[in-house]
Amino acid sequence: MKLIEFVGMPRSGKSTQAELLKKALERQGKTVLLLTDREHMARMKVPPQESLAFALAYYGQLLDSYYTYKEKADVMIIDRGWSDAAVWADVYRAMKVVSEEEASALVECFGRFARLATAVVVMRLAPELSLERHRATLHEEVDTVAMNPDWLTALAASYQARMAHFMNPLEIDGTLPPPEAHARISGFLEATDSI
Repeated sequence: MKLIEFVGMPRSGKSTQAELLKKALERQGKTVLLLTDREHMARMKVPPQESLAFALAYYGQLLDSYYTYKEKADVMIIDRGWSDAAVWADVYRAMKVVSEEEASALVECFGRFARLATAVVVMRLAPELSLERHRATLHEEVDTVAMNPDWLTALAASYQARMAHFMNPLEIDGTLPPPEAHARISGFLEATDSI
């Protein structure tokens, strides 16, 4: 099974691109499973301000879904996969909401699962544009934990630092029109035999 992760800044187009990829692969006759962050977060009872507990619950739930479905699909697409665990550990560290030991343990714990990815698509967006887009979203409450300038700046810095360590990474500008971003993603995944 091929495993594609979409990670990156909030409101950069991760969910849109994951869904476009799923539909394109299904048109090619592939069996595709899409695991979304929103679907996993909707089942969680741990509040986001409990950073470490939230991360452990989220990534643990993702592991359970992975092992439940890994034999049932040609391609699994994960919106916010395990590669994000190291990024979020950096942000938690920068925001001083976990200890150095806890952040390191989070990276170590989920690092081996991040290596399952055949490719990681990193959706980039300036922190101020991410926040602007989030505030304009009418269908979701504004997340006061992660959606603030300090948090988003730390998040952008971590993606910049961590991207070279992701499995087969592709950086995509989140301001590109969705069809153009999709064409770049599909072309890269095909050229690298990631799908």
